[in-house]
Amino acid sequence: MPTVRAALAVAILVLVGCAAGPGSSPEIPDTVLDASPGVAPQSMNLAVQPLPDQDRDGWPDVVPVIIYLFSVDSAQPRRFDGGFVFTVSDLDGTPIQRWVVGPEDTPRAAGVRSGLTGYSFRLDLPHDDPGEIFPDRVLVEARFVPMNGAPEISRRVLVPFRLR
Repeated sequence: MPTVRAALAVAILVLVGCAAGPGSSPEIPDTVLDASPGVAPQSMNLAVQPLPDQDRDGWPDVVPVIIYLFSVDSAQPRRFDGGFVFTVSDLDGTPIQRWVVGPEDTPRAAGVRSGLTGYSFRLDLPHDDPGEIFPDRVLVEARFVPMNGAPEISRRVLVPFRLR
């Protein structure tokens, strides 16, 4: 025979479930959401994580990037057909490094990040000149080039490497 405490716990769970109701909180997708065919992204959210310098040579090892692409027909980010071009430059706009990720490689970067469809990249940042000093702050730009001929979209963020 169930105890009063167990019955009370079941009743609370049922009431909480009923109070929340179906649809009062959005479902968090656990699979990648694809864009509708022919739809192009209209905006981009670009996040650049701190630039790690694991070997402590004064030059970052990688540029960790997360991107979310949005279209006007959905509040949720989606996966789109296309490629990316990334550029790290100094504050004067002089390029330090550039990467091109073609449309054939972009699907491998797509996945669910924090419950949202996004892209993750860890862009290797080579360092050939041991006397060269990496700037304290850099601009990181991401451009998405859709395969369907739609206009490119881009976003640029200022990223500190060292705090002064």
